[in-house]
Amino acid sequence: MPSLRRAHLNLLFDCGPHGTANCGHAHADALSFDLAANGKTLLVDPGTYTYTGSKELRDSFRSSSAHNTLTIDGESSSISEGPFSWKTISRCEAQSWIESPHFDYAEGTHDGYSSRPSPAAHTRSILFLKKEYWVVCDRVKATGTARLDVNFHFSSDSEPCASRQQNGEVRIVENKKSNLELAVFGSAGDWKQEESFVSNCYAQKSPSTTWVFSTTVDSGETTLVTLLLPFAEFPNNARRIESRGGLALEIASEKWTDFLLLRKEKLVETSKLRSDFDLLWARFLTGDTKSPAKVVGIGGANVDVNGENIVKLKKNSAGVYAESGADGLYRIELSS
Repeated sequence: MPSLRRAHLNLLFDCGPHGTANCGHAHADALSFDLAANGKTLLVDPGTYTYTGSKELRDSFRSSSAHNTLTIDGESSSISEGPFSWKTISRCEAQSWIESPHFDYAEGTHDGYSSRPSPAAHTRSILFLKKEYWVVCDRVKATGTARLDVNFHFSSDSEPCASRQQNGEVRIVENKKSNLELAVFGSAGDWKQEESFVSNCYAQKSPSTTWVFSTTVDSGETTLVTLLLPFAEFPNNARRIESRGGLALEIASEKWTDFLLLRKEKLVETSKLRSDFDLLWARFLTGDTKSPAKVVGIGGANVDVNGENIVKLKKNSAGVYAESGADGLYRIELSS
């Protein structure tokens, strides 16, 4: 269960085993996370509330949809059978964990949807750009039509609301308790608000708000990207941009413009960037559109910017950080 954090920013990612022994106290929380931004807890685990007082509530608090994870057709990754037992138990495991001075990266997967009539697989990765924000990537391989729900459970004293951008895209913004903006890209879908509960201690529950992003996909592979932006002042202009061979996003502020590229084919390209990395992040400072000040790459070897190669490795690297120096050359750090 890696922790992706810095001072005032903390994300706890669950990509470990379902539990121990008979897993009696486990929840179906594979690939879920909790988040605190600017020192305030915002996205939370629901807690337990009860063991035997109510079967309905016991199952509800343990379900996948009660956690900050992705569900398929409303099903849980593990299916409960009794208050302390399970009918099915998903195998969840970490596939990658990179920690560097500039970024953290974790990836996990589980097989909880492999026994469905139309089997599906879910892999989630989280990139933490230190002192900045998080990028959550959900990859689903489906063998038939499926509804994907990405759940975000806020603490009971948060007041998240929907905010619509000029391009019609919806953001979920919480600025009462802290400053956090959620945005989901990759597939057309709808946001819905649900009333839920959080149990901070046994036998007590408080009303809370859940926002769910829902989309229906056909068979094949779908990637959903969630930006978790804990900005003191929201740029509020994250958007999808034109690309080839993958998905590309732009996040802009007065001081910088960031680009995120997720590769689906051999290469992913925009008008400015070209890369064979599975995930690429590049920051351009305002006033300098020719070369990025910083680059982070996951699972690749090459990056071209405006036709110039700035990262060229002999073989794919698990993680790369590159920073432009005063001489215009890039200092490259590799992570295994």
